[in-house]
Amino acid sequence: RSTLFPYTTLFRSSIQHDIYFKNSNYWDQLRIAVALNVDGQIKELENPDINGDTESCETKNKTDKAFIDFLYRFKVSISEERAKYTSNKKFYKQIPFDSKRKRMTTFIKHDLSQTGYRLYTKGGAEKVNVYCKNYLDPETGLVKPLGDTERYFISDSVQQFNKQMLRSLYICYKDILEDEFENAEKFKNSDGKALDQYDLTFIACVGIRDSLRNGVKDAVAKCHSAGVNVIMVTGDNIITATAIAKDCGILGQDVNLDNLQPGDIEQEPELTENPERRAGHIQNILETKPKALTGNTFYSAIGGLICSTCGLDSNLCKCPKTEAEAEQIANKTGKPKSKIKNDTIKDKVKFQELSKNLKVMARSQPIHKYALVLGLRELDKIVAVTGDGTNDAPALSKSDVGFAMFDGTDIAKEASDIVILDNNFSSLVIAIIYGRNIYDNIRKFLQFQL
Repeated sequence: RSTLFPYTTLFRSSIQHDIYFKNSNYWDQLRIAVALNVDGQIKELENPDINGDTESCETKNKTDKAFIDFLYRFKVSISEERAKYTSNKKFYKQIPFDSKRKRMTTFIKHDLSQTGYRLYTKGGAEKVNVYCKNYLDPETGLVKPLGDTERYFISDSVQQFNKQMLRSLYICYKDILEDEFENAEKFKNSDGKALDQYDLTFIACVGIRDSLRNGVKDAVAKCHSAGVNVIMVTGDNIITATAIAKDCGILGQDVNLDNLQPGDIEQEPELTENPERRAGHIQNILETKPKALTGNTFYSAIGGLICSTCGLDSNLCKCPKTEAEAEQIANKTGKPKSKIKNDTIKDKVKFQELSKNLKVMARSQPIHKYALVLGLRELDKIVAVTGDGTNDAPALSKSDVGFAMFDGTDIAKEASDIVILDNNFSSLVIAIIYGRNIYDNIRKFLQFQL
């Protein structure tokens, strides 16, 4: 279960939660920012529960679950907080979290805002110093400039969170103009940045721990002893992902989190987003072949996906995706039936080089996971994939065996071959044992018949 770790604000790191109530404005902004940026279904309880709460907020998102528990711990009614700002849909907009943006943002009309409107946002903390200009002082409730000392403190806190296997997120707000609110989803400044990517006011940085389930370490060890290579594909920060992978045994004990070498982890992954330095960075990655990579770097290094039918980039390909679609187009146009789209790795040699050592793919997007599964199958590997989200469906369906978690989405379950009822990775080991046992018995039977 995900839990919110000691809440850290500038110059504070304390488990004494009442420190946050000393200034009402600070607590108000933190409370509102969290309440408006959690994705959950609220249910009114007929009778108060054991904690005295009169409502529950259900979500399958573990990160949001931690934030919800945080609010309920302080007796905050999420429904009441939302009602204050979302009852009039004209003055409420929201951009939900997705794997590409790595943040969730809500836009509202706010009486205390100097411009009349305000956005609240939460997202991956590695970009917080890039996005923020000011911070909200927890002692005075005043907005102050974010100087070098404060920026260093935030960066150091995020690094420490990541090394402790904590998923680090920022919570911020920003006052915006009416025309910016009206065009919130499409607005870009002169530098091409969205409203929630610049001049933010920092409220807090939090660390969330998603504890390993019992038996995971043993299951990973059994997989290794049985010749099964385990690769962790996650949306987490690369340092957090590396720390978790080491803790559960995917990475060996030779990996030192306090002194990560180029062969252990990708250095400066942000260089992939720099057009001027991307080529040199990719070349360095191909030489060092690190065990932990970010999805963007991996995808760039292998050249992405192309369609073997038309030769175009997979995103530009217009070939029919299924036989049924090809048949439909042929009947409509009167032309011969076209061949269907067939994705393939553009640079198979580079894929093979990187995949030999790969143990962790961090900051991954659905297309990165799909490309990894596709490439491994093209190398004649037997690939099993686990997943629980809608975005996991392409990778699940492309694998030899897809395992969906019972608590996952219906789309993930439909795309998979097996549903794990206890949501536990260790159940995969049992599936492998049964599968190999059946295969061995069939082979013995055929030998006996011959």
